[in-house]
Amino acid sequence: MIQTYLKQLVNYAKAYLMLAPRDEYYIFNRLLFLMGLDDCGSDETVPSVEGMTGPDAILEPILADALQRGIIDEGQTEAFAAQLMDTVSLRPSELQKIFEGKYAISPKTATDWFHDYCEKNDYVKRSAIARNLRWEAVGEKANLIITVNLSKPEVDNKKSAAALKQKPGGYPSCVICRQNEGFSGHGTVRDTLRTVDVTLDGQPCFWQYSPYAYFNEHSIIINTEHTPMIVNAAALRRLMDFVDQYPHYFIGSNAALPRIGGSLLVHDHYQGGLEKMPMHAAVERTVISKPDAAVKVSILEWFNSAVRLESRDRDAIVSSACRLIEAWRNYTNTVLGIHAETNGEGHNSCSPVVRKTDTGYVVDLILRNNRVSEEYPDGIFHAHPQYHNIKKESIGLIEAMGLFILPARLNRQLFTEAVEYLCGKEFVPDLLPEDMKVHADLIGLLLFRHGNGLSQDEAKEVIRQRVNEVCFEILRNTAVFPETAEGSGAFESFVKENL
Repeated sequence: MIQTYLKQLVNYAKAYLMLAPRDEYYIFNRLLFLMGLDDCGSDETVPSVEGMTGPDAILEPILADALQRGIIDEGQTEAFAAQLMDTVSLRPSELQKIFEGKYAISPKTATDWFHDYCEKNDYVKRSAIARNLRWEAVGEKANLIITVNLSKPEVDNKKSAAALKQKPGGYPSCVICRQNEGFSGHGTVRDTLRTVDVTLDGQPCFWQYSPYAYFNEHSIIINTEHTPMIVNAAALRRLMDFVDQYPHYFIGSNAALPRIGGSLLVHDHYQGGLEKMPMHAAVERTVISKPDAAVKVSILEWFNSAVRLESRDRDAIVSSACRLIEAWRNYTNTVLGIHAETNGEGHNSCSPVVRKTDTGYVVDLILRNNRVSEEYPDGIFHAHPQYHNIKKESIGLIEAMGLFILPARLNRQLFTEAVEYLCGKEFVPDLLPEDMKVHADLIGLLLFRHGNGLSQDEAKEVIRQRVNEVCFEILRNTAVFPETAEGSGAFESFVKENL
C-alpha cells in the first residue's frame, strides 16, 4: 500500500532531514492529507532508508500513485514532489539555527552539512546533475571543463537585456529574491528552497545552493535588497567579506552588463563554491608590479584578458583592484575596437573573482566589453556567429573562468544525430532537420577531416574534440586585448598606468 512509502518517507526525514521523532505522527498525517488518504494503511514492513543519498526511490511510487488516483495531473509531478519534501523538511528558522551551530565548529562543517541537507531534501537535484555530460578539454596553455547541462534551458541574451530594464513588480520581484523561499506560484517550484543569512560589508545578504549545480557546491550569494547588479568598491568588499567568513570557497561576480553578465542582472548577486576553476590554475604571463610591492600584480596566461592581484593586505588589494576596475570602466582604445561608451551606453565592466590561499588573498579581474556591431550583433567580444551552434548564451562568470555550460540540445543534436553521419548515414545539408541545419558546417568539417566510416565511440570522440576547439575559440573571442604584440603591449600599459 502507498502508506508504506509515506512511512518510509517519514523514516527518511528522521534519518537525513532532522525530523524530530516527536513530530513524526504530525508529519505522516500531513502526508496523508496531501495524498487524499485518511488511514494509516496495513502493517507492511517499511523498507529501510539506510545508505540513501536522495529520496528518488521513495518518491517514485508515491508520485505514480498520485497520478493514478487523480491527485495530480501529468506535468505536476515535480511540484507535488516538492510539496511532499517541503512537508518533511526543516523550516527555514530551524535550519538557520542548526547552520549557526555547525558554523561555530567551523565554516566547512557548516557548509558540508548545509549542502548535504539541500541534496537530501531534493532542492539540489543530485540525480539530475549526475546525468549531465562533463569532460576535460586539454589545451596548450590551460585546460577547460566542458559540460552539457541537461536540466536548464538556454537563455536568450536579448531577453536578459530586456529584463534589466523592467521595473520590479509582482510577487516575488524576481526569481532569486528572498520571497522565493517556499514559493510555488507562477509555475515556480521553490517549496524546498532553504537559505542562510550572511552580512557582507554591512549589507544583509543570504545564500543558497543552486539546484542546477554547475560545479561542486555551487552557491548563489544574494543581496536581500532587490537592487540591480553593479561591480564597484562595495561589491568587492562584499566578496572579500565572504571569503573571510568562508575561506574554503571562492566567490565571483558577473560583469553586470547584458551579453557579458550572465542571465540575471536585475538583482545583485554573486556565485561561489568549493570547486577549483580552470582559471585558478592559470600561471602568470607577465608580472607588472615591483617585487617589494604590497600587492603583486600580474597578467595571466589565459584565453581572455585577466589580471591577478595577490596580497596578505586586504585593504591594499581592495584599493588596487578598485583602481583597475574604475580605470577599465573608462578605458577606450579605438585601434583595438574597445570603446568605453557609445551613445550614452557604457560597455566596459569586469568579473572579479576572490579566494583565499595560504599566501593571502587572490583577486582575479576578468576584463569584459559588451559592445555590438553590424558584423557582431550579439557582441564583438562574445562568441562569434560561427560558434553559436554550440554556445549563443552570454559568456558569464563561470565560462570566463573556464567551465563551459553548454545547452541540453547538444546531447541529442551532436551525440546522437550528428554521430550518424560520421558512421555512414548520407549527409545532404539541404535535407537536414530544421534544428540540425545550424550544425551543417560542423558536420561537413568533421566528415572532411575524418570521413564517414567511424564507429559510434570514435564519432563521439571527434565531436567532443571539435566542441573543445570551439570553446577555446569562444574564450579567445571574449578577450578585449588580443593575443598579438599590439594587444599585449596595450594590456601591459593599461595595467601599469593604473596600479
